[in-house]
Amino acid sequence: MSKVKILMVGPCEVGKSTISNILADIAEGPSESYRPTKGCRIVEFEKDAPLAVKKQFAGKIYVELWDCSGDLEYEKCWPAIQKGAQGIVFVYNPKNPNSEKDMEFFINNFAKSAKILPKQCMAYAHHFDVGEYGPSSKPLHCFKGLSVVDCTAENSSTIVPSFDKYFGHLMNILSDVAEKEENRIMDEI
Repeated sequence: MSKVKILMVGPCEVGKSTISNILADIAEGPSESYRPTKGCRIVEFEKDAPLAVKKQFAGKIYVELWDCSGDLEYEKCWPAIQKGAQGIVFVYNPKNPNSEKDMEFFINNFAKSAKILPKQCMAYAHHFDVGEYGPSSKPLHCFKGLSVVDCTAENSSTIVPSFDKYFGHLMNILSDVAEKEENRIMDEI
């Protein structure tokens, strides 16, 4: 079985763990109380390999979703968390006026430092006020080239389908990388 490591990254209290739980089918929505993640929490689940990548990744793909704390107290752990990551899902609260600055920080300290390209990332603009939920949030400039999805955990109908689309896209990228590596090795023989 193939494995993929994806990081869930963003500031504190934006819903990273809630979205991780929804994606792993651990919960259907937000919990009653906020419990900050200590360092990192790994959520594991399986997904079918997208049809376009069946050659390189047959059958099920084992997903490790690393739900990373946004607390700077754990910043020294981030290089170890990033090791081997193949994709990043950013989460932010679009109502926070500091979102642009916060997300630039996380892009620099995760995507850029781990050399993960924008095409290997996506973002959730996680709305907490269901009454104001909708695709009305202004895209952040720092997310240029990223797929950004407006969502709310109160109505998670957009969370899983958008992740599935991102996952298929990411697996296509990883499939191309694997095929190029196979060809390079064959050319050396």
